[in-house]
Amino acid sequence: MLLAKTLRSSTLRLALIWIGIFGTAVAALLGYVYWSSASYMLRQSDQALATELVTLREAYSRDCEIGLKRWNVQIKRAGLGFELKLPSSRFRRAIGAWANVPTDLEGNTISREEFERRLPGWIPSASDKGFVKSLMQRIVEPGKMAAWIAPPERGINNLPVDYEYVRLN
Repeated sequence: MLLAKTLRSSTLRLALIWIGIFGTAVAALLGYVYWSSASYMLRQSDQALATELVTLREAYSRDCEIGLKRWNVQIKRAGLGFELKLPSSRFRRAIGAWANVPTDLEGNTISREEFERRLPGWIPSASDKGFVKSLMQRIVEPGKMAAWIAPPERGINNLPVDYEYVRLN
């Protein structure tokens, strides 16, 4: 009887209402903290990833420039009248601030029509790709090099170039 009277009391009902309100407030607060933390972490990781990608792209470009300088020296020694250059980092971007912005090789913004008209002269054609593919013939005999690879002065770990590193049996 005392239990039935307690369950019908307004004091218990009021306490249960306040417990519900408190529980809802705590759940909302924890949800807000989780949402804020997750959003902050996502922004931080996106910024770190973007920074890392820019750093890697710049390092790759510097490395490519070193190779182009070497090739340009050889081209100049051969008496040929041209020079190899890297395109701007703005040219033909698919992601980032310059994504889908039509630019020329130097990175100057141009009209979409001019970009589409000049693009075939800037990138390899299907016949260019076919020609390069035709040069790349597989060579597996020890001591022989493919025509598109310059032979090294020595092998791995100063072993002879014709050393049989891998046995294909």
